[in-house]
Parts: sequence; structure tokens; C-alpha cells
Amino acid sequence: MRETIGDRIYLHYRDASGAETERVVGAISDVNAKGFEAYCLLRNARRPFLFERVLKAAKMPSAEIIDDLSVYLGSPAARAEARSLHPGVLSRRSAEDGCRIVKVS
Repeated sequence: MRETIGDRIYLHYRDASGAETERVVGAISDVNAKGFEAYCLLRNARRPFLFERVLKAAKMPSAEIIDDLSVYLGSPAARAEARSLHPGVLSRRSAEDGCRIVKVS
């Protein structure tokens, strides 16, 4: 069983060759310190994404900017760093953001 974040997110993304694309992704899973996997609507396939290549991210459909995508998605490294810098903020932030976590098997 893996956790999947069900919300769709807009990404302004730079790929490995340096080309910039705009993508909408959903069914986000396998979040780690370097990135995540998600279903890309542009490519109609699951793709890996690296946090360092995300130029801009926003919640869909509200277009609200996501300041730190790794914290928003809850990568283990980002959660640990945020907890050490701002104890208690993550639990309040996730409630305010309305982030939905859905268990899928």
C-alpha cells in the first residue's frame, strides 16, 4: 500500500535537457527527499519529477502558489527540516491547505 496525494498540481518544470514545460500532475506518490512520482496529464503517463527542476507550483484549480513543494507534499527530509526550524507548523499548514491524503492499494 502507498499513500497518494489526490489533489492536482500545476508545475512549471525544467526537464533534463533544460526545456521548460507547463504540466498538470495528479495521483502523486513515492515522495522522497529528491522528488516524487505523479501522473502527468501532458504525457498521459506516470513520471518522476525532481524538486530541483520545479520552477513554480500551484494548487489546482485555485492557482494558489505553493511556496515549497517538498514541504507541501511532505517529503521525509523536508518534514524533518521544517520541524527543526518551525515546530508544529506542518500540522497546521496541512490542515489550512486542505491537503487530502488517500490510501490506495
